[in-house]
Amino acid sequence: ANLLLLGGFVAALFWGIPYVLKQSSLGARLEKAAWTLPWPATIYVNRMRVLLCRVSAHNIRALMPLAAALHAAAQVTAQAHPIEQAQRCLQESESANLNQLARIGIVRDDDLMLAVSSAKTGALPQALDTLSERYLESHQQGLKWLFRVVTGVFMTIVVIIVTMTIIKTVTSVIGTAGDVPTFDTIRQLDRTLNQDEPKGVNDLEKLLRRRQ
Repeated sequence: ANLLLLGGFVAALFWGIPYVLKQSSLGARLEKAAWTLPWPATIYVNRMRVLLCRVSAHNIRALMPLAAALHAAAQVTAQAHPIEQAQRCLQESESANLNQLARIGIVRDDDLMLAVSSAKTGALPQALDTLSERYLESHQQGLKWLFRVVTGVFMTIVVIIVTMTIIKTVTSVIGTAGDVPTFDTIRQLDRTLNQDEPKGVNDLEKLLRRRQ
C-alpha cells in the first residue's frame, strides 16, 4: 500500500499536474503570473527570455523594425504575457519600445541598460545574444536546484514510508510477543521440574524394590 501511494504521488507530480495545467485555464493564469513570481517560476521565465532574445536578435538582423521584431518574437513563444505587452509596444514609438524591453519580458530590469546602450551603437542583436546566453545559464542553474529539491523531497517521503513500515512491523512483533513465555516464567518452570525430579526418582526406586 505504501509503495502504491508513493507511485501515485510520482505519477501525479510528473504527469497528472502538468496535464491538468495544460488542459485548464489555471495553466494560462500561472504562466502569466510566473513573470512576477520568485523561484522556481524564474526557471520558466528565463527559458522564455532565451527564446525571446534569440528570435528578436534574428529578426533585427533581418532588418525588421524593432517593434515588429519584438512582436514576432513574442508570437513565437505563444505565451499570453509577452504577446500582450508586445502588442502594446506596437502602438508606441520605437524609442519607447527600447525602454519597455523589460516590460515585455525580453530582458530583466538590471539588463535593460545594456540593451538600450547597445541599441544606440547598433549592437542590439549582439547584446541580445549575450543576454540569451546569460539567461540560459540561469535557466540551467535553476533546473539543477529544482532537481535537488524534488530529489530531496522524494527521498524524504521514501525514508518516512520505510520508517513507518519498520515501526509497524516491530510493533506487531512486540504485540505478538506477549503470548510467548517470558524468561522468568521459563526459569520458574525449570525450577519446579527440578524440584519434582527427586521425588519421581524415589518413587521409581521403591517400585523396583517391591518387584524384587
